[in-house]
Amino acid sequence: MRARQTHGGATAVAPVRSGLIASASADIATAVARYASAAAARGRLARLVAEIDSAIAACEAAHLEGLRHAPRSLGQDGDRARDLARSVLGVAVVDRIEDRECRDTSRVSDVMECLWALQDVALDHMYPGRRRLSHDDEVHEAMGLL
Repeated sequence: MRARQTHGGATAVAPVRSGLIASASADIATAVARYASAAAARGRLARLVAEIDSAIAACEAAHLEGLRHAPRSLGQDGDRARDLARSVLGVAVVDRIEDRECRDTSRVSDVMECLWALQDVALDHMYPGRRRLSHDDEVHEAMGLL
């Protein structure tokens, strides 16, 4: 530390950044930036899961009403959830899920299957350590998600 004179006559202490202190400060700044980035990613994933949950709830309500074919509103909810998933998870990931799970979304149960597959991948990204069945690993490997 080095002292310097200020305008009012008071002495202020200016830190000297060298060696270990500078290195530790840089490491702390890097860790804070990494934490902020991870928190932002978790927030995006949480919004995605909430959007998918909302679409799934609408599908479940339609299923309980006895509807077999998905009305236009369910298709729009599913499209909105898939668009958000593309922006959060990436186009390639969602396209692989859609190729496998979302081929035909004319029935309510098909829309729900598609949304559950998206939700499963979003939760895997959100909680990488969560337990999965070995079948899930095989499916995700086949889809190129692991």
